[in-house]
Amino acid sequence: MQDDVCYTACLTFSKPETEVEAERYNQAQAQVRAALDKLLEAATDAGWGAQEIVVAIVEGGAFLKEAHIAASTGQPSD
Repeated sequence: MQDDVCYTACLTFSKPETEVEAERYNQAQAQVRAALDKLLEAATDAGWGAQEIVVAIVEGGAFLKEAHIAASTGQPSD
């Protein structure tokens, strides 16, 4: 029986450096990319395939987007 291994990726985000929307978007995107790289590294270290984790991340992102839209419009998400 294989032992379960717990890997954690320390995900930290710095405060936005500006109030300019386009610059904030770029800053957020860079920080999320770095966090996802850490997540992917931790997952592959634990034995998951990179492709299956990338697919799970993309599907999870789509779910979060739909849930956020539903919450902001007051509509239930599927």
